[in-house]
Amino acid sequence: MNYKNVFSETFRLFRQSKLLWVFGGLAFVADFNIRIFTSLIGKFQTCYHFVLPLAAIYFMLIAKVGLIYSSNQLISNQALTLSEAWEFSKAKIKRLLYFYFLTIPLVMFTVFIPMLVRLSEISNTLTWLVETFANLFLTSVFTLSICAVTINNLESGSALWIALEIVFNNFIYVIAINIVFLALQMSIIWITGNSIICLIIFVPFTVTMTLAYREFIAKKFYPALSNSQTTA
Repeated sequence: MNYKNVFSETFRLFRQSKLLWVFGGLAFVADFNIRIFTSLIGKFQTCYHFVLPLAAIYFMLIAKVGLIYSSNQLISNQALTLSEAWEFSKAKIKRLLYFYFLTIPLVMFTVFIPMLVRLSEISNTLTWLVETFANLFLTSVFTLSICAVTINNLESGSALWIALEIVFNNFIYVIAINIVFLALQMSIIWITGNSIICLIIFVPFTVTMTLAYREFIAKKFYPALSNSQTTA
């Protein structure tokens, strides 16, 4: 993988397309609200208090699909309007909600392993490394799965399986991309002293992983993609 091309292409897409800024802004606001609501979830008294978190998740999913879909269409030189991207994103919500249900065991596993290392009290550095790589792994699988649903129109189960295959087959490349964005994230926290602002990093990260996904599926044949319908 040519990292220079992938990162420069990410920058070019944001420079040339207002769509990415619209969906990127929506993704940042939705992610910000999800973090706030998660921290307050113990204080919710009635079911009505869960409306806003659910709305934030809904718009976060639309934003993620919108970013991926817009990036894919722009790379393929396909004309696209905001309304078209929005309608496409809404059509994928049901499939993505089912996908999140399927990933519950995976999430539990990636939470359990760092917890086990923390309780062992072997080393704070080891605990941090395990937690960091668990988060990188989970974030990569989630993003690549949404790419599979969006770009290749896969069902939730097939998308999850493809994402896992891609991560394991291209582990070094995936980790390298994650480390770059992790370094940017930590730099923002160090400069601003605000961990919330660093959420903006997940916007270009999604676009970069979309470009990487296209390269990954181009260089290796995945049987599950043979009968898929590419959106570009």
